[in-house]
Amino acid sequence: SDSDEPNLVSFYIKQEKREKASIPLSPKSLNNAAVLHYQQGDLAKSFNTFLQAYQVMPKNPAIALNLLQAITMRATQGQPRINKVVSLVKRCRTTIESSELTEEQTQRYNNMKTVLNQVA
Repeated sequence: SDSDEPNLVSFYIKQEKREKASIPLSPKSLNNAAVLHYQQGDLAKSFNTFLQAYQVMPKNPAIALNLLQAITMRATQGQPRINKVVSLVKRCRTTIESSELTEEQTQRYNNMKTVLNQVA
């Protein structure tokens, strides 16, 4: 109803402020840190940091692609699949598939789809 609308908007604004306060770095800084963790072989930290970046910028295809790659690498190493990750894969794929990708990004995404289909 119309009387609930201001309360709902207020709720979402407060929620967004809490989320942004809990993630002090910019999405670019988070993405760069996650790439560094990934290159060092720390997939757990890489995944968590990409996840934070994706929470701040869920429409960014580059971040979604990086997060999906971290998920894919964890899946190939036998990490247990949980419902949250399956849902996250779907969200990442939606972001990626609704965006224009570079040729390199398209190739990476196609490679990941193949791997995800094998471990699914």
